[in-house]
Amino acid sequence: LASLAGGPASVLVLAVVVTALAGWLASRLHVDSDLRSLLPSGDPVLVSLDRIETSFGTLGSVNIVVRGGTVDQRHAFADAVADKVAASELVRDVEYRLRSDFFADHALYYLADPEMEQLEERVAAYTHYELCKAEPDVCLEPPDPAAPDALRSFVRSKQDAALGRTSFRDYFERDGIDALVLLVHPTQASSDLDFSQRVTTEMRASVAEVHTSAGAWSGSDLTWNIVGPYTVKADERTRISRDMLTSGSFGFIGVMLILYLLLRSGRAVLTLMVPLICGVVWSMAFTQLVLGHLNTLTSLISTVVMGMGIDAGIHFLLRVREEQAGVSDSEAIARAFGGLIAP
Repeated sequence: LASLAGGPASVLVLAVVVTALAGWLASRLHVDSDLRSLLPSGDPVLVSLDRIETSFGTLGSVNIVVRGGTVDQRHAFADAVADKVAASELVRDVEYRLRSDFFADHALYYLADPEMEQLEERVAAYTHYELCKAEPDVCLEPPDPAAPDALRSFVRSKQDAALGRTSFRDYFERDGIDALVLLVHPTQASSDLDFSQRVTTEMRASVAEVHTSAGAWSGSDLTWNIVGPYTVKADERTRISRDMLTSGSFGFIGVMLILYLLLRSGRAVLTLMVPLICGVVWSMAFTQLVLGHLNTLTSLISTVVMGMGIDAGIHFLLRVREEQAGVSDSEAIARAFGGLIAP
């Protein structure tokens, strides 16, 4: 190869140029963090999810939990947070209040048959009372003076029962629990880890800004937290990225240490590591040309290539050492390549 290229220096220059070009291509390689990319595009699961999200929007939410303080302080804080996060381009809508009066106004729509019979009896008694009160001469039976109160009590009891079944009173909070929750619906699915991280970071910053600003909650023991699928996936990705960097660094240092203990030569370690790094960069560039992206699992390919790629260098270096007896370095290198390039 050196003779064809014009000498060892030409080979090194060519290698540097190729590595620089490969490094530029590798820098364009991105990781498609959407977990759906692990499945074929026509998979029935993906088709169903796309159909659901097209009809009803993205699944899941960023859940902001507000605890402590007084009821009024929590409500004021929730109103301020809802106004703040709803203005984000990453958010589709915010749910944190319930129109309790709807359930009260429509309580009689959900009566069982026995309850409906009771309602009919009370309405009939009330109608008879009002008729007899207006036209006493047409009544054959005396009216029941308690009929209006009986009907009013019946309706009120059913309204209270309907409100009791909702477990909420206007805001998303339960009786006896000093907390409420806001459900923030982002514009994209939580399966996209990049988006999950973006929306989680922005929501945390927005809520923190509201919490530190002046308001009814200032100086109180009111606290907040963000949970839900977006936050869980964003935090998991941060931990995984940190662990990947840590494990990759330990792996790189470990390879160098083992090579040094095996070969007892810093120059030999450098001789092996330089082409190994070039090989990893070339592999990433080839991946960019062929695939264009990696997914959550194949993003570990650089570590795999590093572990597998060091073998060839070790074989060549040890073979060169064996061939050095009685011949020049160039001849030993040529013999080592001649004997190992095919296998």
